[in-house]
Amino acid sequence: MKKLFIAIIGLLLTANAALAQTQPDTLRQKQPVQKRLIDQIVGVVATRPILESDLVDPEDPDAAKSEPMSVKCKLLENLILQKMLINKSELDSLTVDESEVDQRLDKKLAYFLRLAGSQEKLEQIYHKPMAEFKADMMIPTKEEAMAEKAKDKVVENVKITPSEVKAFFNRIPADSLPKVGTIYEIAHIVVEPAIDPTELSEARNKIKGLRDRILAGGSFSSLALIYSDDPGSATKGGELGLFNRGTMAPEFEAAAFSLKKKGDVSEIIKTSFGYHIIQLIERKGEFVNVRHILVTPRVSPVELDKAGRKLDSIADLIQKDSIKFDAAARKFSTDKSFVNNGDMINPTTLNTKFSANDLDPTLIAILDKMKVGEVTRPMPMDTEDKRKAYQIIMLKSKSQPHVATLNTDYDIFQNMGLMTKKNEALEKWAIEKVKTTYIKVNDKYKECDFYKRWFK
Repeated sequence: MKKLFIAIIGLLLTANAALAQTQPDTLRQKQPVQKRLIDQIVGVVATRPILESDLVDPEDPDAAKSEPMSVKCKLLENLILQKMLINKSELDSLTVDESEVDQRLDKKLAYFLRLAGSQEKLEQIYHKPMAEFKADMMIPTKEEAMAEKAKDKVVENVKITPSEVKAFFNRIPADSLPKVGTIYEIAHIVVEPAIDPTELSEARNKIKGLRDRILAGGSFSSLALIYSDDPGSATKGGELGLFNRGTMAPEFEAAAFSLKKKGDVSEIIKTSFGYHIIQLIERKGEFVNVRHILVTPRVSPVELDKAGRKLDSIADLIQKDSIKFDAAARKFSTDKSFVNNGDMINPTTLNTKFSANDLDPTLIAILDKMKVGEVTRPMPMDTEDKRKAYQIIMLKSKSQPHVATLNTDYDIFQNMGLMTKKNEALEKWAIEKVKTTYIKVNDKYKECDFYKRWFK
């Protein structure tokens, strides 16, 4: 069973092998050293080399000695597998959008900055400016995305049946069953304030004025930077990156895909976010890249206060049992969850269960003081459309920390079992692939477990 969990961990490590190449064990300021590790090639996959420095810290002269061989074997296995997957991605013409690479890179940089504490500290740690640090991460990040695309292709048809989940659970020793923290199920009722017609008119007039300036020769990207209410794209001149159908709001997509040639500007489009104008940058098959400017109608404090007072009255009716929470959600909630009687869906698992890691710490502090069935008073919130609103929350269930069981935590074992099957499928693919791929491994790593499995 220990091997089973190692296999599961191995699949996760494979998906993040590129990150591992750029991430040290800890982010800390290293003391200057007189000696540096002499790098060498420890493996080759097709034309792609793997260096000793990919397995240890090249600034630590004792790293090669101090790092356990088992750890270096696992890293080498992950890197060889990653490079095999990159080859597959290239051979199968699996494309990776630049926007996807940029998003991954931004997340990594944000992660490193959080660990370091500041940009200045990060630059001190790596002895290079931020721009150079980012440039160094670009290729590994793209290769990571390529490898994941190929891996998804390899395991795309792997499924797991309920009987297989049960069999997987029965193979786990009792003392190895995972422990589960508190799990919450919650529902909410959301009331958004009405938008004053005057605010709607002002927002539309503003976006029309911007469109007129662009048609008269003004710079779309410059105006987006200054005036767009979409903070995610405004700093990029309104550019959204390549996307396909089913990604954006339907009205937005219809307008974006109707643009014919580079530089074309759409009519004014209205979505739940506000008013948009769109400019075509490029088309690539079923994908399109556009710039947009968003103008969001302002919500007046008066209307926001009205929404809060309305929701307060609804909460009173629920407290007095004049109306049930689910009925009130269906009748009054402006959130799409009204169709589920207000039940909130975890976007990660697509079910109604939330762990502490899935929720805001402030909300956790509130839920931990509530009894099952209790309803909060109105609380301010931001909707998915970034609009101000109020919500009340009901705690539907709260489990105590416990050892996972098949009856209470089926999803956990379903995911673990599926991951194991995918890992086995990936391992089988690797064993077949090494027969037709040029792979060279340094003699000292031929005692690694993966080498014995793959090259037997």
